[in-house]
Amino acid sequence: MDLYGRAFEILYVDNLDRIARYIPILEQAELLAIDTETTGLDPLKGAKLRLLQIAMPNTPVLIIDFFKLNNAEKVILGNVLEKSNAVKIFHNAKFDLKFLHVNGIKISNNIFDTMLAELVILSGLAKTGYSLQDVSVKYLKIELDKTNQKSNWTGALSRQQLKYAAMDVYILSGIYVAQKEILESLCLYDTAMLENQVVIPTYKMELHGMYMKNSSVLSLLIDIEEEKAELEAVLQGMLPGVKNLNSPSQVLKALNALGLDVRSTASDILKPHQADYDAVKKLLDYRTINKRCSLFESLQKEINPTTKRIHSNYKQNMTSSGRYSCTAPNLQGIPHQNKFRSCFQASKNNVFIIADYSQIELRIVAEMANDKTMIEAFNNNEDIHKKTAALINGKSLEDVTKEERQSAKAMNFGLVYGMGYNGFQAYAKNGYGVDLSLDEVTGIVDKFFRTYQGLTDRLNELNVRRTLEERTMGNRRRAWKHLPPITERANSGVQGTGADILKRALVLLNDNLLNDDVKLICIVHDEIVLEVPKNQADAISKKLKRLMEEAGAFYIKKVPIIADISIGASWADK
Repeated sequence: MDLYGRAFEILYVDNLDRIARYIPILEQAELLAIDTETTGLDPLKGAKLRLLQIAMPNTPVLIIDFFKLNNAEKVILGNVLEKSNAVKIFHNAKFDLKFLHVNGIKISNNIFDTMLAELVILSGLAKTGYSLQDVSVKYLKIELDKTNQKSNWTGALSRQQLKYAAMDVYILSGIYVAQKEILESLCLYDTAMLENQVVIPTYKMELHGMYMKNSSVLSLLIDIEEEKAELEAVLQGMLPGVKNLNSPSQVLKALNALGLDVRSTASDILKPHQADYDAVKKLLDYRTINKRCSLFESLQKEINPTTKRIHSNYKQNMTSSGRYSCTAPNLQGIPHQNKFRSCFQASKNNVFIIADYSQIELRIVAEMANDKTMIEAFNNNEDIHKKTAALINGKSLEDVTKEERQSAKAMNFGLVYGMGYNGFQAYAKNGYGVDLSLDEVTGIVDKFFRTYQGLTDRLNELNVRRTLEERTMGNRRRAWKHLPPITERANSGVQGTGADILKRALVLLNDNLLNDDVKLICIVHDEIVLEVPKNQADAISKKLKRLMEEAGAFYIKKVPIIADISIGASWADK
């Protein structure tokens, strides 16, 4: 068969006898390109694995029809792939690995995902450009014909379908070679390898899913909808003429009529006015309630009818910082209040171990800025917010009031990224309920930066350097086409380092702790949730804490990284 001027052979396999002579080659190969064709997108919702394609140097592309193999043949093939030490090249490996796992093939080492590699190379420069079609054109100048991608894979296979299946896997090794060279030239190979390693625990987490008690959600939804209806009734009186509270034009007109001079109803525009306009406060409350209502309605729809669990889609590297995002549904968007998280419960005889990194963001800031005052506070196990309040107000830690600590919390999370006077004033008021005059803000900000000299030096250096890329402590890159604000540049390295730490922790967990009994079921930024047998929880929690802190210490050398651990029957037991 010919692929745009490149000749290659295809061997259709409906029993393993047909490839008996290739099994030793499979076992000894240094590179295996692997792809699948399936009858749908979700192996937990009835979709089947139809074809497994394997490409190796100097051999035909093997197209193995899983509908034709018997169970014994699947076991033999699985053993070969599981024991192989070859680099296994995929594009969107998580998708293929889930289907293979459900079919008894658990590949667990030496993954190279060309989609994840391309996202590492792009480093946030573009939100597209990482599809197989995109990387094929970029590296091989081959434009793939994807006509057969959504064709019927359940019946007799056409020659065109076989050619399509072969093409997708045949090109992967060429893309791998090109990407590897670029990753090394950009000093990003280690970041790509971290992403490739963490594919394994990520796909397993999606397959495990998380149990949600439907009756609890129904009860919660009733309360949320009642609260939403009450707010709607109040707002109808406060904003006359507004028939649809989700209509920006109607709401804007009504707010202008109240004397509020704004040109947008975006939340960040309205928040500074909520103290002066009760209608704005009620409108923002309504939006929060409406969002929660939509979220929990979607959760019900996402309960898998077979497993009775929610199986979210965790996207490893789709954010510019490298942090995980989550969809279908977004479990990372579940509010922290007990009434929401208590809906998520451990199975019978199991418990949740909920672990999160303590003040990880500020610990990373201290390290990156080499700020001696911050470093000393963390090494002395001091409350960093109390420490800031004490230093700013000139008093002892014991004398710091609750209000002063809250104000210091706003400083620590706002000013560390270079926020200006006006920005900090709004941030403190809207985010922390701290109302400060501009004179007060000026004094606080100036004293804060005099106090934390290392942090000041870092921000000054960023202002002078003004480059279009920043790196994390793990050398992950964030790049821009145009110079962003200093706040974004200062934040990117911190958020990205947090992502590096969490992902390294997941790799350590996969290698040293996770098994059929100990399951990773959820991650939220710096939080990891395991479901484990109740009688093993104490021992497992100690090992989890050690491995998470080991992952942090790989990058952060000057301050201790602390993982806080809770054990309980639901996600609320934190």
